[in-house]
Amino acid sequence: MGRIAAEPLPPEKWRRALAALRHRGPDDEGLFSGDGIELAHARLAILDPSAQGRQPLTDPTGRYTIVHNGEVYNYLEIRERLRRDGIAFRTNTDTEVVLQAFIHRGEDCLAEFNGMFAFAIWDGRERRLFLARDRFGIKPFYYCVARGDFLFASEIKALLPLEPPPARPNLAALAYFLQFRHNDLPETIFPGIFKLPPAHRGWWADGQLRLTVWWTPPAAGDTVEPTRPEEIRELLLDSVRLRLRSDFPVGLFLSGGVDSAGLLAAMTHHAGPIRTFTAELPDLRAARNLPALRNRFGNSSQTIVVGPEAAADWPRIVWHYDELCADPTSLPLFRLAKRAREQVKVIFSGEGADEIFAGYERAAILQWAWKAARVIGPRALRVLPAVLRRIPPHLGDRFFRYFSILGPEGLDRLARFLAALDSPGRAYLAVQAVLLADEATGLLLPEHVREIGLERLAEDFAAPWFAHAPGPDAVADLLRFELANRLPTDLLLKCDAMTMAHGLECRVPYLDYRLVERALRIPLADNLGMRTNKKVLRAATAPWLPPAVSGTAKENFFVPIHQWLEALRPWMNELLAEDKLRAEGIFEPRRVRQWVEQYRAGNLYRARPLWNLLHFQLWRHIYLERHGEMPAGAPPA
Repeated sequence: MGRIAAEPLPPEKWRRALAALRHRGPDDEGLFSGDGIELAHARLAILDPSAQGRQPLTDPTGRYTIVHNGEVYNYLEIRERLRRDGIAFRTNTDTEVVLQAFIHRGEDCLAEFNGMFAFAIWDGRERRLFLARDRFGIKPFYYCVARGDFLFASEIKALLPLEPPPARPNLAALAYFLQFRHNDLPETIFPGIFKLPPAHRGWWADGQLRLTVWWTPPAAGDTVEPTRPEEIRELLLDSVRLRLRSDFPVGLFLSGGVDSAGLLAAMTHHAGPIRTFTAELPDLRAARNLPALRNRFGNSSQTIVVGPEAAADWPRIVWHYDELCADPTSLPLFRLAKRAREQVKVIFSGEGADEIFAGYERAAILQWAWKAARVIGPRALRVLPAVLRRIPPHLGDRFFRYFSILGPEGLDRLARFLAALDSPGRAYLAVQAVLLADEATGLLLPEHVREIGLERLAEDFAAPWFAHAPGPDAVADLLRFELANRLPTDLLLKCDAMTMAHGLECRVPYLDYRLVERALRIPLADNLGMRTNKKVLRAATAPWLPPAVSGTAKENFFVPIHQWLEALRPWMNELLAEDKLRAEGIFEPRRVRQWVEQYRAGNLYRARPLWNLLHFQLWRHIYLERHGEMPAGAPPA
């Protein structure tokens, strides 16, 4: 974290700010103070844990000082190239390599880095700050400009002791979150605090911030023939080889699906038997593959069972996120990371595989819906939504087991998806959104809806990403939209926040940029079949894996939100009470009460929106009412 300001910060405020980051870096901490600049760092020591690796780190000339979060895995290769140019090193850390690469290569050094990183380098002579974030946003970077001062940190909560807390949330960020359970917008839920976007770099100088993009993925339609599974296999092996660099034990989050099983095979190839950690939920078919994987790879396996009692962790999870992200799989991950940290300091996870190999069900849904639409023709497609709304529930259950449980609202969503098929962006939003725009509009007070232009907020944000007509290139647009937006604001934020909450570093080998660039050039038909997704990854890992694993269809990690909401009933009763909502002046109290009543009467469609709403109310309770103080538990009965 850091601050550029004319006046130094009182020591007590720095202590409070650093304390907010101590869970991320429990091993060491450091402070650098100069003329108009203050930098601080809480260290999780993975490479060269000696005192020489302490940050902030200043070069021998005294001109440049760096604070760095993350790892550049190919630092040994870069260091060797720099040594051949006559550059000497004092530590064995990747941080010093990043600093020297910047000093001698300039901004273009970023193209050499293979890893996850968010860093800032102060140039004391020119009195300016360089900042950069990795290609995919694996590591977070938040910043704000307040009264001419520039502040930044790895977590928002570290900025709060430096600035007065906001009086109300950022309503645009709130509206987007309510629709999607995460916030893709550049601004956070805290007014005036922003995310440095993935693959961006910039300078703060003379009171101004100038940002530029330093990497872009291959465009949709930019394909290479032929697709060779062995090429993907070799890239994955080399990605894992680099990411195994650590002075401490490395483990793996293992679900039993092809993504994590492929990592297990590659890790075992390089390092021998691996410690694996699994969270078990009822009816998760992929977990049934674990015995076959143990027999094949000899991994040391630990499994935790996550029941409804785990919901008690949710207020603490909200505190760790500070930005809004209501991904319910955070609960098992939070508990699993705690268990893993007892044995390892670094963990591998399979994030990114679905984005680059077309693994998500929604990609298949859109592809086959567009194919079906071409067959039945536009006239039949226009009348199909009305027909669907007339199907009796008992008949619909024969074709879709949730037909009657979802109620009329769920069926209306399906009908509206069909009606949006001619517009790829709107069709994607209809599949992915927890709430459609008009549903969110009814939840917020009218004056807020007008203020933020809620009706078109998400559609306008997504529109530039969906440039192609319905078909394979539009599905490719979807994958790139999620790679650039949902991946960093949901999955990677979850991965970082839930592991760093316990001082555990999470590494994601599928997001090696070489593997990503090659995978995104694979023709969609090679990855997405009628009944199988991620076909190229399955073919690449098939020589390693038991047939039951490589042939298993993707198992969505469904969580029992309705059970967890019941476990959080004391919080619901307190934070969704009609009088409280009326006093806060954000939501329509009667609409919230109606949704709660419908949910408790068995309407499953209301569970996810209420989960998001409760998440926000917990955030409000913690950060606006308690000023960021960690909650101890449920409110008094």
